[in-house]
Amino acid sequence: MNKSIERFGNEKGSMSVLVAFLLLIFIAFLGLAVDFGYAYLQRARLQSVADAAALACVIGPASSPCPASGANIYPQVNPYGFTVTTLNPGDASLCLIPAKQSACARAIAQISWNTFFINLFGVSTLNLSATAVAAKTGQVPSCVMTTQNFSANGTNTIALNNCAASIGGTLNTTNKSGIAINGLGSTTVFNGNSPNQCGACNPAPVGVVGQIPILPSPLIPTINLNGSSLATLPYTSCTNSSCVPAIYTGGKVTLNAATTLASGYYVFNGGFSNNGNALSSASGGVGLYVPGNMPLQLTGNVNLTAPSPAGCSAGSGVVISHPYSSSYNSLTLSGSGNSLNLTGVVNLAADDITVNGTPVAISVSGSLVAHSLTLHGNMNPQASSNPCFNLYESTGKPVLVD
Repeated sequence: MNKSIERFGNEKGSMSVLVAFLLLIFIAFLGLAVDFGYAYLQRARLQSVADAAALACVIGPASSPCPASGANIYPQVNPYGFTVTTLNPGDASLCLIPAKQSACARAIAQISWNTFFINLFGVSTLNLSATAVAAKTGQVPSCVMTTQNFSANGTNTIALNNCAASIGGTLNTTNKSGIAINGLGSTTVFNGNSPNQCGACNPAPVGVVGQIPILPSPLIPTINLNGSSLATLPYTSCTNSSCVPAIYTGGKVTLNAATTLASGYYVFNGGFSNNGNALSSASGGVGLYVPGNMPLQLTGNVNLTAPSPAGCSAGSGVVISHPYSSSYNSLTLSGSGNSLNLTGVVNLAADDITVNGTPVAISVSGSLVAHSLTLHGNMNPQASSNPCFNLYESTGKPVLVD
């Protein structure tokens, strides 16, 4: 009898130890469930905030533009108070497929918190982060835009690669001339004009009733790239060191010799002529602004690239601006005497451009805007890999890409 009672007591003690051990395991698993369940919830919240912040940065409303980099730029999409940083380089460097995506931005959301139960096991804090990359897709840059007419004859063509032609007036080409597009892009005739007058357009042009896309702003800069105010100078001629970023008010400025323009903005209020002298831009790029009712004369060998400051927006990289104001000018480019190589948005909306002969008189990497364009020679303007140097028929659809 005593042995039975002793054995029962031993079993009861063993059961107590087992129950205590199992209870400890249960509490441990409960702690893991609480801590890691909360971590799972925070991870989902982090991803939703990162996604929303990246999309907001790509959309970039004018009232709250997304800078090149910043912290918690859009607090309205961050109700949990996470640490959010965004990166918006203003180009395609963050895009997974640069040929189909642009204006890519990255957002990173982070949080750190003290654990509830697993600190008993030496884990006192948890750190989580989530990353999202958003882009605009469906954008097709317009390599050529005319506010009015486009015409060509003979076998002369504009050859475009993955970019569009936007015609604001009539499209009229004869024989084997026209606009040939390889890859993405189309020829669009706006303002309800007939799209059918093209001898050799591929693909066939389409017509829309709406207005041609918005052109670059003709606002004249007063601040240079470095943030300093542009000086006002009375010069009517300059070369190299005397040609500095400024607002020139003395009359038409004419170059005296071959000149490399220092990086910055140049405003020629009385007009500008390179006088046949070689003209190029220094590293950092230049933007030339001439009122539309003043003469712009570019002949000979011209090689200019627009500035591309950090965080620039699509279409803001203007290398030459000669916008319409009150009259139109004639600009004839002959391949035998002119070689214009321009990178950026070339806004010649005040000019009726005629291109004659070969070799190609004008080469554009970006977007070329003219009042009208007449081809008696071939052209092959190309879209730039930098979205800041392109104009677009549409703003594109913001989507998450990573």
